[in-house]
This record gives sequence, structure tokens and C-alpha cells, in this order.
Amino acid sequence: MLGYNFFYVIILSLFVTYQALGAVKYSTFDNSTSYHCSPMPEVECKGLLNSHSEGQNQVFTLKRGVDAFTYRVKLIREAKRSIRMQYLIYKNDEAGRFIANLLKQKHDEGVQVTLLVDMLASFGFGVWDFFRDLMRYGIEIASYEEPVTFIINEIFGTNPGGLLHRYHEKIMVGDGEDAEKGVAIMGGLNIANEYFRISKEAIHLWTDMDIGFKGTAVKDAMEMFDRDVNYFRHLTRTGHSQPSGEDIFDDASLITRANKRPASSIEHGTLVDETPKTDLEKMTVEYANLPLSALNLAVYSDAKIRLFQSRPRLKENYIEEVYVNMINESEKEIIIVNAYYIPSNNIKEALRNAAKRGVKIHILTNSYGSTDMGGTITSVSQYYYHSLMSVNFDPMAIWSGGQVRIYEWKGRPIGEGTVHAKWASFDRKQSIIGSYNLAPRSKYFDGESIVAVQSRSMGLELAKFFHEEMLAFDKTKGKFTKSNEISPRQAERFFNN
Repeated sequence: MLGYNFFYVIILSLFVTYQALGAVKYSTFDNSTSYHCSPMPEVECKGLLNSHSEGQNQVFTLKRGVDAFTYRVKLIREAKRSIRMQYLIYKNDEAGRFIANLLKQKHDEGVQVTLLVDMLASFGFGVWDFFRDLMRYGIEIASYEEPVTFIINEIFGTNPGGLLHRYHEKIMVGDGEDAEKGVAIMGGLNIANEYFRISKEAIHLWTDMDIGFKGTAVKDAMEMFDRDVNYFRHLTRTGHSQPSGEDIFDDASLITRANKRPASSIEHGTLVDETPKTDLEKMTVEYANLPLSALNLAVYSDAKIRLFQSRPRLKENYIEEVYVNMINESEKEIIIVNAYYIPSNNIKEALRNAAKRGVKIHILTNSYGSTDMGGTITSVSQYYYHSLMSVNFDPMAIWSGGQVRIYEWKGRPIGEGTVHAKWASFDRKQSIIGSYNLAPRSKYFDGESIVAVQSRSMGLELAKFFHEEMLAFDKTKGKFTKSNEISPRQAERFFNN
């Protein structure tokens, strides 16, 4: 027995030494790190952006939906030159109408407003009329097409599988042309009541995460948006033909932001009466007018930042590479909060290897009672728990102290809705916040974006938020308040059912 154990100690020591020697520390923020670029000649590595050094940006997290709404309103109100907004979903509800009204007002002030909205994902009662009203007002929705035209083009355009490829990014930039005053917000929140917690029903009180930043990285967020604008303008002008050889991503004739404001905006659209009448409208106005001091934002200047896009239509997959790199570089702790956890083999194996070398891994995702996507997604997610948690019984993980722990958000039993967040923290030093789900849709079909940050102070904040507020362990009861931890027996039962 002693010899058996000694054998595994030797193997473990060699493995850990190999990992330590082979790892390139913080490779994400090294501009010389190689990535697999797009094989398309008109794309190649153009979607790969450079890293920004410590001290060049101010970074802050928006961990509550209320904070994210208040800060978006502040960004719009203070914009002097331009507002860029890209979202998968923009709903015609209290939050959506309030923001639309602000955009009209800024448009009348001469601010250039451009929207990108995924028309399929935003399909719903009254939404298309809502978008037409914005366009009549002179606000460009670069992705807009009439419903029938849009569906025909997505099905019969020359881009194969158009209906499957959606635009899941969430990017907002104010005055991106101004290096000193520009600000950007990226993350997981769309424009709808549930994201901003404008509701009195638990099912619509979602938990999500955004990141805001000022400084040199804002230009990159603007560049990502403008490249997407170019692509959408190309699609709508050509009936969704597949670009072939032409450089549509830097084409000045497409990217020019001409002001299309009518001579009299009031005659071409409608301004909403801002007087709140319903409880939800009152809640919206209250959140919109909160002072920034009420948000209790912690602003960090010690951050290295790098923005990444993955656009499967253009055969890019940078974000998974970033996740794998950060997992491989972790030594002590990994925290992953992800709405829909169905990991790729690359992610799963990287996590298993991390546990074998002593890393403690925490993963939080949705339960049946909290997911917004129905039981099928949860069942598929639960099926994958066992293949990851089984590493806890591997001798190398046991000897090194590594472990995988998975938690499911309780949701309505604690007065909450879904966890829609997509963020991660590695050794409380590196972090990812963005729109990317650890699921096949994000890898193979959806356009996504993330902000990668190297900051010890922000990493500590995220870890504290996770352990104290998202898990919230009750010492007197000996259990977590806001989530349920999955046991190995449960994971095995999910796998076999």
C-alpha cells in the first residue's frame, strides 16, 4: 500500500512540475500570444485586439441590474458626440421605452445614435413598430429589416445556416471618439425589465454582470461595434450574401456615420410622456435617477485589459482559447458563474487538469427552478456534472487538494429569477466578464464578446461577491442560502438518468 501511494506522489510531483514549467503566466495579456485566427482571407486576425497596460484604464463592475440601468442612463445623458448600442434583445417594455426616449432626446441634441439589435431574438408583440418609430425619428438601426424580408434573407442568403447564427453581444459605447471622456459597458445584460430588476415578481428579478471602463480600451469597444455595423450594413444591402474577398470590415464607405436626423424629428416620430403612471414606470424612473453614490462602485486603475470577440459566422473562436489559457494558468482557485453550463471538451479537460494540480474550482449555474430556458437545458447541463466532478476521486486531485464543486441557483424560493451572468475569476488575479456562455451556441453559432482583466483588486472583489453574496453560506444552518451544492451522488444520478 505504501508503494502504491508513493508511486502516485511521484507522478503528482512530476505533473505539477511539468505544469509549472510549461505555463506562460498571464498569456492573455501578452500581445505575442498566438491565437487561431479566421481562415477567411477578408477576416484573418483583424478581430484580434491588443492588450492595454496597467494604468491606462479605469474599470468597475456593475453587479446589480439596478446599477447597470442607472449607469446606462448616465452614459446616454452625458454623451456629447455618439452613442453606440448592440444587444441580442431590446424589448418594448418600461426599460426599453425609457431608454428609447432618452435616445430620441440625444438625437435631437445632435448626438449620433446607432443601434444593432438581433431582429430574430427581439421578435415580439409591438417590437417591430417600436423599432420603426425609432427609425422614423432618424435613429439608425443598422440591422433593421422588415420581418418577412429578414427571415427570407436569413434562410436564403448565401451565408449557410443564417437562422442559427445569432448576435449575442452586448456592447454600449458613449463618446468613443473622445479618448478622455469615452466610456463603455459590456457584459451579459440586454435591454429589458428583467435584466434591470424592474419588476415585483421574483421570476423577473434576474442576476447578471456588466463591466464598465474608461480609457484606451474604449476605442477597442467602439472598433468592435463599428465592425459589426459594417457587417450588418453589408447584409442588409446585399440580401445576406456571404462576403468573398472584399474587406467590408474597414470599408470607409460602409462605416461612415452620417447624421440622418430629419429636419424636424418631432414630425417623424414620437417622444414618450415621461410622467410615470404605473408602478413599473415609477420604478424605472426611480432607478434612472439614482445618484452614482448609491451604486457604491469600486473603480480600479491597476487593470490590464484586453477585449475579445468570437464571431462564428466569420470562423473566429478566440474566447474559448482565452478561457482555456486562464484555466491552465490557475494555481489555487477558479470561480465560474455561467447561465448555461454545457462545457466543450477543451474547457472540461482544462478544468479536470486544474483540479489534478490542486486548484479548487467553483461553478455556479441555474437549477430547474431558476433557468429561463426550460428544463431541457438544465437536464443537459446536469448530465455534464458527473464527468467533471468525477475528477474529485482521481488520486492526483486527492493528493494535491484540488476539487470541483458545482452549485445551482435556487431562484424563486429565495425571491430571485435566473442567473444570466457569464463571468469567471482565476486565482483572484485574472477575470472574464462578457456575453459568452460555456455552451455550444456561444462556441459554434453566436457572436460574442468579453472583457479580460488582470487586476488583483477586482479579482478580490469578484471572489468576495461570489462567496459572500451569491453562495451566502449560513454557518448556523450549515448550508448555502442562495444555492444548492450538487453532491457526487446527485451528479452520478443526473448522468445515469
